[in-house]
Amino acid sequence: ITKGDGAAKVAHAPLLPEDAPTLEGTEIKFTYPPTDPETRNEHIGKCFQGWLKDGLATGAVVPSPRVQVVEGGIGGLNEALNVLSKGVSGTKIVVSV
Repeated sequence: ITKGDGAAKVAHAPLLPEDAPTLEGTEIKFTYPPTDPETRNEHIGKCFQGWLKDGLATGAVVPSPRVQVVEGGIGGLNEALNVLSKGVSGTKIVVSV
């Protein structure tokens, strides 16, 4: 999801069925990466190491659901499990390793 006044945009592959539910104010684009392995790797690299990385850093791209980072690497797993056991809603718990 991106910030701004325009419609939210969702990239999705493969195509959705015709009777799939829709959401007002949302534009869905269907994406297919290149089939050539070298070209596909370059394309995916640009997506994740370019557009997404820059968008997250500037705040132009906002993750959904909200991300909550638990520090401590592998040692933080118990804390992350404690957070989950207390109950979370609409939040992705992330432990960097």
